[in-house]
Amino acid sequence: MDLDVDDIKIDGRLVRDIDRDPVHRALTESIHPIAGVMGRKTIAEFVESSAVLASLQDIGVHYGQGYHLGRPCEISAVTPEASDLATG
Repeated sequence: MDLDVDDIKIDGRLVRDIDRDPVHRALTESIHPIAGVMGRKTIAEFVESSAVLASLQDIGVHYGQGYHLGRPCEISAVTPEASDLATG
């Protein structure tokens, strides 16, 4: 099966309780190696605590998104070159 995607994002409904819910952890542990076989990286949503982050690191998930890692901000705050994107 060939999916026309760059990466595989793991839904936050699975991720947010991964440190306490063995089913959510097992599902994430299943998704990550499948993405690897496909040659894709994994991205976890809703990384809201250090415990969730540690669980994802144990599994080997490549990237994370969530308030524990950083709050949303304007693109120009990340890098000055990105302000060109906002102004067109």
